Amino acid sequence: MKKSILLVAIMIGCLVTGVFAGRWWACRTYSRLVASQQMLVATQQFDAAQLAAMLAQPLCSLRLGDTNSAIQALEMFMDGQVSLLAYRRESDPLDAKSNERIDRCLTPAKIYHESYPVTGEDAAKINAFLAGVPGRRSPSSCQNAVCRLDDLRHAKEQSVTNSP
Repeated sequence: MKKSILLVAIMIGCLVTGVFAGRWWACRTYSRLVASQQMLVATQQFDAAQLAAMLAQPLCSLRLGDTNSAIQALEMFMDGQVSLLAYRRESDPLDAKSNERIDRCLTPAKIYHESYPVTGEDAAKINAFLAGVPGRRSPSSCQNAVCRLDDLRHAKEQSVTNSP
């Protein structure tokens, strides 16, 4: 009888200890998860604030009528983002489906740089990266600025001839 009571007491003691250990581990894991979520949200908010600050400069230039510096600032920002994507694709490759989605988003950047080539120290890397991005489907009826710029470039290419 004493042995069975002792055995039951040991089992209850182990069960209580396991419950407390499990609760401690779950609370610790949950607090780490919440902290990492807060850090992710803070990082996203900081990135959004940086983007707003970076876009404020060219917008002010446009408001003041200085379009050349606004265009240069926006080109530099776009090229920096494309360069970052190129470096990240080399160092941390994503799956093919994600790369295709990113490439589709980069089609306007490729179209822009077909009319206005990249300049700067990362020009070769950006051009090589954008070479893998699909271009615009020619018989398109879109009327946004990127399509109109591409149509203008195609019209200029067709009007240039070698005949006297």
